[in-house]
Amino acid sequence: MACATLEATQRDIVNIRVKIQFAPLLDPPVSGGMTDTLSRLKAIIMKEGPVSQSEYTEVPVLLRRLRYLLRAFYDAKIMKKSPVDPKYYDLKSMADVGLQLHRLGIYLQLKPARLRALCKTAPDTEVLVLDEPMDIGKWRKQAHNAAQTLLEDPESNDSESVSVAELEVSADDDLAAFEMVPFVADVLVAFIQIPAHDNADKRRKGKALKRLVEFSTCPLHRSALGDYLADSMRPLYGSDKLTQDFVAAGGLPALVLDWAESFATTTSQKALDKLHSGAWQNQSVESLQHILRGLIHKVEKDVDEAVVNPLFVRIVHEIYSRYGKAPFERGSQLSHNEIIIFFLWRRFSSKPNAYKSPEAILGLLKKYRNVPWTTRQRHGWMTLSISGRWDCIEMYGCKHADCPERQVLLYLKEKRIRAKPAQGMLRSVRVWTKADWKTHKETCKEMTTMKKEAMEVEI
Repeated sequence: MACATLEATQRDIVNIRVKIQFAPLLDPPVSGGMTDTLSRLKAIIMKEGPVSQSEYTEVPVLLRRLRYLLRAFYDAKIMKKSPVDPKYYDLKSMADVGLQLHRLGIYLQLKPARLRALCKTAPDTEVLVLDEPMDIGKWRKQAHNAAQTLLEDPESNDSESVSVAELEVSADDDLAAFEMVPFVADVLVAFIQIPAHDNADKRRKGKALKRLVEFSTCPLHRSALGDYLADSMRPLYGSDKLTQDFVAAGGLPALVLDWAESFATTTSQKALDKLHSGAWQNQSVESLQHILRGLIHKVEKDVDEAVVNPLFVRIVHEIYSRYGKAPFERGSQLSHNEIIIFFLWRRFSSKPNAYKSPEAILGLLKKYRNVPWTTRQRHGWMTLSISGRWDCIEMYGCKHADCPERQVLLYLKEKRIRAKPAQGMLRSVRVWTKADWKTHKETCKEMTTMKKEAMEVEI
């Protein structure tokens, strides 16, 4: 990854934890401010009695106003500045935005007639909910892209990893989309819940399912939308019929991910337990990777006890019995910290016919809990990226002080510091960084002690 590009991005994302002074609440509130906008939305959506056409048409305008104010606020906070118009930010806390929008969204779920009237009279509301992208923000996108580039770069190093981690920490405090998603997600769920009376209802339901699948499975969206999204999804997970519709639209990974890492663990587990076996058919390569990522998150959260959870066992069995070892091979590099998927792939590869039943899978996962630390070290080394392996060599060293690969690594790093590497040098870097464990071990074998490995690496 180009260090200059990363450093430029870092200069953009400064220390985000800046205290912004909120404006005092006036009586009446400032027109067009946060309090005024939220109050007006509540007065229209939750109005007792008939709502006029002019009132309905205000709703999408007010929602976009709120979205604009949120973006301006968080951009200013990240850039360590005061908002351009601080008088508009007259709330006690920005958390009030999400909470109030959540109430409005749930109200529309309970009042389908009002939601239909809103969509009919102010169709721009439907456009905002079903078509317009969530305002994730450039900060999160930059951090996400930097992290992806780092993973794919064979020359990345520890300092670049630290820089990307700092970007991600800063970008995580951009909550513009997080505060808006309660209303959007609640209305999407309402579109799915409402019995279809006509083609318009069917069209809205189809688009809403597709959109919720995107929100709840895409890593960038899950990170930005957080627990508000998981909370909005609970009505879907609480209905067998709606869960089946959601899974048929591609939402199975979302169920697994919410079970693994969200606060809606219990609701998600109940929904997964009730799923018929056929729901696991026809999963895409991408879908299976998201599901395996969910298993990794579950192990990260609950440690090794997670692997003997009956649902964990069932998920592994459903995947292996249908798709074989291929998903596990592709997923073996999803984590450089947890080796569970790599472990399963190695065992499935060595004894492909031994794990055809859930009982056999459970036996294998019980063995995983007792894997010796030395084996975990070896597997951990094998799941590391190329740059990760070289970080270990550089940090902990080889038993042989004159290790030729280490010498070349240091020589090339010195040249990179002095000047921009030429294409020929880049090729040389790639040749040397692709040296694997066996090659390195053979090279240094005669120059190391007889009873120990060629390299001692602490994982």
